[in-house]
Amino acid sequence: MARARKNTEPSAQPALQLSLAPTFGAQFLAQHAGQVIADPQVAIVELVANAWDAGADRVSIAWPTASKTLLAVEDNGTGMTAEQFAFRWKMLSYTRTEFQGTAVEFPKGVRHRPRAAFGRNGIGRHAMFCFADEYTVETSCEGKLSSYLVRRGAGLAPFDIEPRRQQAADPDDHGTRIWTNALSVGLTPTDIAELIGSRFVADPDFQILVRVRLDRDGPRREQSRSLDQPEPRAFARQRVRDLGVSVA
Repeated sequence: MARARKNTEPSAQPALQLSLAPTFGAQFLAQHAGQVIADPQVAIVELVANAWDAGADRVSIAWPTASKTLLAVEDNGTGMTAEQFAFRWKMLSYTRTEFQGTAVEFPKGVRHRPRAAFGRNGIGRHAMFCFADEYTVETSCEGKLSSYLVRRGAGLAPFDIEPRRQQAADPDDHGTRIWTNALSVGLTPTDIAELIGSRFVADPDFQILVRVRLDRDGPRREQSRSLDQPEPRAFARQRVRDLGVSVA
């Protein structure tokens, strides 16, 4: 009977060529983020909680009805500058309370009752990895729009970030869109509405909309799309069934 092959470690190198920098195994992210990227129910709650922590009062979720179709979460929170995104997304175990405090900051000119942040350790930003191995983040803040492609990685980094574009935006525009072509679904739109509603419905200032595209005969399979295209806005123009979760 053939013996199972084991991964081999690299052979010894001369001391001057040997790098002592730490590297990351393929399972590091799964062990680091745990249920956030293993359980779809935890993941979608974390994605909405990110919008809550960003001071949003509206969140729109485009929920797929089949694999390899669009999953998107869009909010009208503060968004992030390029510098803020780089600092927060690249840091492992980012501590929100240390850098942002426990109180939610709202977009300029927007007033709400005080809100306590859900996030503490920054793991929630990995939640989209529960549904795919890569996703796109598009965020607007202070008159600039930035877009990034984030992929699972290993070796020198557990995930890679590729800047896609940065351009001028309306100074009054703010918020973040994150989307992917989901490799697996597992939950129905109704499941999502009930799950999220049970956690966030108590605040009338926070509105959540769950959407699923409908065809004449029911949910329609969508084609896989390039992740560097701003599909969430286009999705909103399609014929959809809206499931209001929290309506002020």
